[in-house]
Amino acid sequence: MKSGYFKSFDQGELLYRVWNYQEGQKALVVLHRGHEHSERLQEMATDPQFADYSIFAFDLRGHGHTKVPVSSVFMDNVRDLDYFVSYMRTEYAVDTEDVFVIANSIAGVIVSAWVHDFAPPIAGMALLAPAFEIKLYVPLASQMIALGTKLKKDLVIQSYVKVKVLTHDIEQQQAYDADPLISKSINGALLVDLLKAGVRIVDDAAAIDIPVIVLSAEKDYVVKNSVQKQFFVSIASKLKTFITLRNFYHGILFESN
Repeated sequence: MKSGYFKSFDQGELLYRVWNYQEGQKALVVLHRGHEHSERLQEMATDPQFADYSIFAFDLRGHGHTKVPVSSVFMDNVRDLDYFVSYMRTEYAVDTEDVFVIANSIAGVIVSAWVHDFAPPIAGMALLAPAFEIKLYVPLASQMIALGTKLKKDLVIQSYVKVKVLTHDIEQQQAYDADPLISKSINGALLVDLLKAGVRIVDDAAAIDIPVIVLSAEKDYVVKNSVQKQFFVSIASKLKTFITLRNFYHGILFESN
């Protein structure tokens, strides 16, 4: 694994990592979920089944070793991804057509927005429990957060998510809780903007015309899997593909190609 920094659209420097790089190989871009950072992808990136792929990842704004602070504008994260793939093309000679993106939770919305708005000719994307709609539980929570951001521009809220609802693996739970780079803080304005983006992308998902895999947890306490299914079915209906639904570990896999 090697690491470095790339400059994004606003000249902000974001840390990135690359594993198994060989010129001419197909590339996987893997985006970490909210609160986390790219170093936590090490186990996946070094798994022998991915040995034939160049694997790239970067720390989102305000995460891990990236010193650029969190932006309250959701689309800034989308622009970062677009600049990173361009950086891969110029610095690592990776053709965009040879890129497949894997993204979890909030990052799944970032990738979906990038594919929808920028229409990059990538090979496809896999979304793991994409956070198009987050379960906030408290009645009128999104409205209260939106109001709070008007009263306090830099409003920060704390995540209610406990590690036990993210994984049943005890060792992974312990690693998550012990990681000093994982933050439970959430920028209120960014959360509001994210939720708006989720609605927009799901409503116009039929505009997406690349291969898509959605992995949706059967019991998800954080995001709504019904919205994930709505997103996928909208894509599949336009492509007129055969949809297969089958159990995938403890979730559901929806495929289109």
